Amino acid sequence: MKKVNLVAVMALVGTFLFSACSPKNDKEKKSMSSLKKETVTTAKDSLMAKFGKTDEIRITKGVDQAAEMWRMEDGADSTFIRFCMDNFTATGPDLDTLFDKYNYYFEQIYGHYNMMTIELMRNIHEPRGTVMPVDEMFGSWDVTAHFAEDMFNNKTAFAVLLNFPYYTLQEKNNLGKKWTARQWGMARLGDMFIARAPSDLLLKASETMVNGDSYISNYNIFMGSLLNEKGEKYFSEDKVLITHWGLRDELKSNYADTVQGLAKQEMIYQVMQRIIDQTIPQKVINNGAALWNPVTNKVTENGKDVKADPEPDKRYEVLLNNFKALKELDSYYPYNENFISRKFDAEMEMAQPDVEKLFINFVSSPVIKDIGKLIEKRLDRKLRPFDI
Repeated sequence: MKKVNLVAVMALVGTFLFSACSPKNDKEKKSMSSLKKETVTTAKDSLMAKFGKTDEIRITKGVDQAAEMWRMEDGADSTFIRFCMDNFTATGPDLDTLFDKYNYYFEQIYGHYNMMTIELMRNIHEPRGTVMPVDEMFGSWDVTAHFAEDMFNNKTAFAVLLNFPYYTLQEKNNLGKKWTARQWGMARLGDMFIARAPSDLLLKASETMVNGDSYISNYNIFMGSLLNEKGEKYFSEDKVLITHWGLRDELKSNYADTVQGLAKQEMIYQVMQRIIDQTIPQKVINNGAALWNPVTNKVTENGKDVKADPEPDKRYEVLLNNFKALKELDSYYPYNENFISRKFDAEMEMAQPDVEKLFINFVSSPVIKDIGKLIEKRLDRKLRPFDI
């Protein structure tokens, strides 16, 4: 593979992912509900007649939310109307009690799910010997994969949707300033069942992500086997670094070395470039027996030059597999219809345009230029890409 510019590669990947995951036009949105519009209207009118206008907003949002997730297998239209009438709880002491019960049950479920996940991933996340296929099998098993499906099947999820409205990020930003802690808790409960993705797709996505995590977790560079142009070594024999944070942290630590620090940083940067453009020899990954000059890409074993076939394009295969697995879930998230929205609006609760503006303002600030000049003065050299 021809050597390519690192920044150009990452920009290309980012452009591909953003364009493929960018929000759809409103006209392309399609409801997956099996209910007729008249049924939804009837359910709202019936609840309004029974409880009055005091809970009009909750009734409107709750019925719409429950209806959006209702499928043919959940029952006929008449079943939906009857479910709404039987399960809506008016604002007051009864709703507070209902919230407290949900809070207790979900705390038990998620707490134990978290404990199980930590234990199942322990052999992958911690240095506990060779990672075997059995470790990856259990590590890739998502213990929560069937949770939402089960909650919808026994109608628990519908009861939550009906009684605890989901608020978009914009609504939270506008309304949340006046909410009490309990109102925020109810809003969080409303966040729980805003998607109805099939468990097999969730499990597939989990397996794909764990495979990607395993690829990175088992990708190590034996630093004591790296050679410079003169055949010299900069690093100790026992230094083995994982990509990417191991290499990154080692690069940062060498600013204090006034003798070989810059040379070490330049070598690490060259290793990173080889990894990104996939010209890194397969033989030097997780292998300390092969000596490698990352500048010339020459590999030797037992004093003899050996053929250094590059690593197959595994890195970008992993990236593409992750993208495909996440995109396959998009249609099941009516409120966050792509991974970018789910990540920013739902998980981090920071609007993507706001974050983009934050970055632009940051890198455009004249203070950054002044800081760069100050660092150059202290380093007594021009800044390099790895200094960022």
